[in-house]
Amino acid sequence: MPTIASLFDMSSSKRSSHFLEEEFERKPVVFRSDVQSSPIVFINDVDKVLADFHLPYPFVRVVRDHETLRHPSDLPLMALSRQCLMDRTAWYVESVAAGCSLLIQAMNRRLTCVRHICNQIEKASGLLCQANGYLTPRGSQTFNLHFDTHDVFVWQQEGSKAWKVFGSEVDNPSYHHRFQVDEKRREQLVEEGPIIDTTLTPGDMLYIPRGYLHCGQATADDSFHLTVGVFRKSHLDYVSEFFGAQSDNPEAMKFFEENADKLSLDLIFNYVNDANS
Repeated sequence: MPTIASLFDMSSSKRSSHFLEEEFERKPVVFRSDVQSSPIVFINDVDKVLADFHLPYPFVRVVRDHETLRHPSDLPLMALSRQCLMDRTAWYVESVAAGCSLLIQAMNRRLTCVRHICNQIEKASGLLCQANGYLTPRGSQTFNLHFDTHDVFVWQQEGSKAWKVFGSEVDNPSYHHRFQVDEKRREQLVEEGPIIDTTLTPGDMLYIPRGYLHCGQATADDSFHLTVGVFRKSHLDYVSEFFGAQSDNPEAMKFFEENADKLSLDLIFNYVNDANS
């Protein structure tokens, strides 16, 4: 099975060329492990991350059926005693035992092995990425049906998880779409049925482009997987960021008002180049 990084290197194999030319940004894909693969992150590593870093919300989220639960100590800038930190870590463990999922953000900042994988992906793709860890007790679900505003590679590490992927609710969604739901479109996609209905076991990987509806549920085993998010921006994202940065610049806003009928990325880039020359 190809690695995520190798999928972005067209010279590495025919499989990577096919992925980039036919599948990337276009359709969900399942990649089966050739052998029963050993995980790079074990469930025991989650215990170590919790014990060593004492991460608060939102770096660690306790989730059950799409609802995030909060510990009383999750307050901004709150100075916590060592005992309080230990109590919160114990609460994380108790929550998992009660059927809640544990979502650990940015595991590439906590574990060297995950950081190495993300560095390889960024070097090969030229895109930013982040790896989040999901520990889900047997039979439980972290999030119900939803879509992401970035592409994801779901990489199963331990246990197994059943996944359903439906069609695209939003084409190339931007960050501001993350809380928007097109109920009519969603009902239509669910009625049409999943385009992927599969169970991932250790080493298997599922690629889901942004905008595609999906949900996962742990099977008879506790499940741990990494979700490697790959962040690409649309033209709208760049334009929105630019205008946000220039909103206090009267000269820039006047220029774009006068040229509103021919606004384009080229116009923005030319303006920036002229302003910096």
